Amino acid sequence: MKKFSKKVLAVLLMLAMMFTFAACGGNDEPAATDGETEGDGSLQKVLDAGVLEIGAEGNWVPYVYNDENGDLVGFEVEMAKAIADKLGVEVNYNIADSWDGVLAGLEADRYDVVICGAGPTPERKEKYEVARPYGEQVVALVCRADDESIQGFEDLEGKTSANSLSSSSGNIARSYGAELVEASLEEAMMLIQDNRADCQVNDAYAISVYLEKNPDANLRIAAYYEPENAYEVQSAPIIKKGNVDLCEAIDAAVAEIIEEGTARELCVKYFGEDFANGVTLYQ
Repeated sequence: MKKFSKKVLAVLLMLAMMFTFAACGGNDEPAATDGETEGDGSLQKVLDAGVLEIGAEGNWVPYVYNDENGDLVGFEVEMAKAIADKLGVEVNYNIADSWDGVLAGLEADRYDVVICGAGPTPERKEKYEVARPYGEQVVALVCRADDESIQGFEDLEGKTSANSLSSSSGNIARSYGAELVEASLEEAMMLIQDNRADCQVNDAYAISVYLEKNPDANLRIAAYYEPENAYEVQSAPIIKKGNVDLCEAIDAAVAEIIEEGTARELCVKYFGEDFANGVTLYQ
């Protein structure tokens, strides 16, 4: 990508924002100015620093994880890098042990944006700035292989689901009547097998990778989720409330990444051609 000076890049991105404003928070009417648009400073702060700080939860194959060489890789990692490239800055990853820690770090200004399979739910749009989605997931319900009481999501009433309390997957489990206990994917698998939790709702690919690595685990996928709303299985960048300039710049970057086919290429790389063919965002 051709590099521009920060001043020129800021002007170009501000022009792009004029066409993407609806995707992020803001008033319906433009703010009055005295001939000069200064914005809220959130984009300029990133451009001046030359680095886009990314918040994410680690150990989530194939989204954010360390490979055999210890390098941070994954679909979300490369998507974040592609977004930073569009902004003309470097990228730095801040990896947390839990999903709730990721959101807390965003609110505490420890990084600029969360790129970690976050669903653009109405609740998140109330609390944060949310750019357009860049990916989709297949969501699955996993339980003990010998637990015949769970055959589908409708069986979760009164069950305990091991999920991050503020995650989109956890919200799906909760919507079917499950009570949540905080856990990462690997922690959840152990809780379920130890009879300390009944199930987990999570990304189907990540669950399948775990099951392949642990063939003796007493676990099975009971059902796949059929969403009523697209946002339930979509992934989008989450930005701190009020940082509209940065949200709009990231929104414009994602639009280009999808239009150019980069998002689909990353999807094929990590999930395969068949999965990518089914992602509605790339059609």
